[in-house]
Amino acid sequence: MSREAVAIHEAAHVVIARHESIKLVEAVLKEDGTGGSYQHEGLLDSIDIDHVENPRDRRLVERVVKVKLAGAIAQHRKFPNSDPGDGADRKSALGLITPFAEMSGVSPAEYLADLGREVADDLEHMWSQVEAVAQGLLAVNRLEGEEVVRLCEAASRGTAAPRFREVQTIVRDRHGLISRIIKSREPVEDEEQPRAPTAAP
Repeated sequence: MSREAVAIHEAAHVVIARHESIKLVEAVLKEDGTGGSYQHEGLLDSIDIDHVENPRDRRLVERVVKVKLAGAIAQHRKFPNSDPGDGADRKSALGLITPFAEMSGVSPAEYLADLGREVADDLEHMWSQVEAVAQGLLAVNRLEGEEVVRLCEAASRGTAAPRFREVQTIVRDRHGLISRIIKSREPVEDEEQPRAPTAAP
């Protein structure tokens, strides 16, 4: 799988997570391009997955499942001949929806296919956001949740993607010696346009 394909894969996960109102923590692309990861808030911590009976809990599970499916679907859209490497995501998604799919009289595979079609449709409408986040990952390898949000917002408005610069904060101990260096990023604001010179009186 190419580095670009991995970036699209991980970008789709977090774009759909944002679309489903799931708070993002980070998206990561390994520097060597061999893989990536994403992290969002744990929506299912309070749910007994084997006994999902009320509509609210079912909807929570579906939202998480859609996030899991998004990576492979987006990668296939952009790079149809690449290996999506979605075995773990798909297996996890299938495990989540199997209990209530069977209660509904629908096979888990059919239920998953229906959710996959919804994800494909969502990605079609938000493809510019996927591309923007993927480009961000290719540039800096790791995006925090707020950085993903900024990239998505810029893409949806059709404006230039925001840029980020690395900031180092030096932490010193009580003796004035450096104890650690914290690396972070902050958005780079567009430089103000120079004002036109005023005519001399």
